[in-house]
Amino acid sequence: MAEAVKEIRESAPDRVLGLMVDALNSRKESVDGGIWVSLSVRGTMVSGEIIPHWQWFDEQTTLFGEESHVAYFASLMKESRDEHVALMDKDDSELTPEQRWELNQPPAFIHLRHARTFLPEPVPTRGHYWRGRLEDVSGWSFGELRGDA
Repeated sequence: MAEAVKEIRESAPDRVLGLMVDALNSRKESVDGGIWVSLSVRGTMVSGEIIPHWQWFDEQTTLFGEESHVAYFASLMKESRDEHVALMDKDDSELTPEQRWELNQPPAFIHLRHARTFLPEPVPTRGHYWRGRLEDVSGWSFGELRGDA
């Protein structure tokens, strides 16, 4: 039993990083300046600005156009965010067990804007949108990792 608990704890995403992602995902308004982090992901370094998941899709709608497949997913993310925020605004006594369970689920993904990838040298880019599984992050730090320093 102790081995199983140890294995779960070792494979679980970092709680602090998860809390930051969750706090940003729950925002009602877009963030102008997200939280800059550098992540170690399966031997690769990724550096960028954490933004809410719904904003990640929304900003790409601007890039790809309102008629793109990205715009469809952006609208789904906004609906999901609105439903989540509405649940958060309810009194606990009004929630069903399923709604309580949903509110207590940690985020599974992290979304970065202006991301740069380093493998082990910087990949030439001005920055891109990046989505990764939180459980794949083995270490992280605040701040931007730069390849030109």
